[in-house]
Amino acid sequence: NFKPAAEEFFWLTQNGSNPTTAYYFLAICLDRLEDYPAALENYKRFLMLADPVKNKLEIEKVQLRLPGLEKQAKSGKSKKS
Repeated sequence: NFKPAAEEFFWLTQNGSNPTTAYYFLAICLDRLEDYPAALENYKRFLMLADPVKNKLEIEKVQLRLPGLEKQAKSGKSKKS
């Protein structure tokens, strides 16, 4: 269930001890929920906070996803639009 998970990860971004990881998983949930603009925003927040060594794999995954996600967000093909 991505919607309840997104709510929990959002809470963690505001109140958790590791918002970097929370932003990553929140973005994944929002991406799966087809809220592409919000997913894009949270992936970018993750990239700003991520440790290049510790989060190398996640950073690479996000960098692969961003071009397609940016197109989806711009095209308005979001369930939230």
